[in-house]
Amino acid sequence: MAIGGGAIVLLSGCGSPDLNDSLKERGNGHTLQRSFSTGEAGAKAAAETGKGTPSWVPAGAKDIFLAMRTTGDERIMTMAATAAMLPAGSCQDWHATQRPARPEATVQSSDENSDEQKLTWRNAPTIKADWWPTTEPAFTKLCDSVWWVGEQDGKLFAFSPELTKVTIETQPETYTRDHRDDSRPTDEAHAE
Repeated sequence: MAIGGGAIVLLSGCGSPDLNDSLKERGNGHTLQRSFSTGEAGAKAAAETGKGTPSWVPAGAKDIFLAMRTTGDERIMTMAATAAMLPAGSCQDWHATQRPARPEATVQSSDENSDEQKLTWRNAPTIKADWWPTTEPAFTKLCDSVWWVGEQDGKLFAFSPELTKVTIETQPETYTRDHRDDSRPTDEAHAE
């Protein structure tokens, strides 16, 4: 009897939202997309579940789309907002002729002859989304030391780079504004 009861518990977990989400993101090259109607809604989701927007996203931003690689650090995001709306102190200016870089980082190396190795980052997005511009925006801000942010056509575009050592899996579909990664909307205003 105990064996049968255990099987029921295991089978009942197969339809859980977290398992379904995991299978979907794995099938899409370990990427997923979230959307929020406003920066305020994204901040609320971040506070409640940890699955929201970064703290530098303006509360007044609208139509936020965030796509991320779940096996690494790469993220791309767009929102209807301007650089003037960014919270004071959340981002720093940098010269358009420079590529922002993440803080210098090292990790322990498995090489017996080396104690550490330098981490290197990709300098262009690999995640596909139809809302990401075909011409890269001029990134003029560095936010939270990891987000490259630029303004183009009345929108902010942000990119958080990926380590070069992370394997980039094929993403079989390009994200669209209508794409949903789970049946639970991230934000009620973007519910299906």
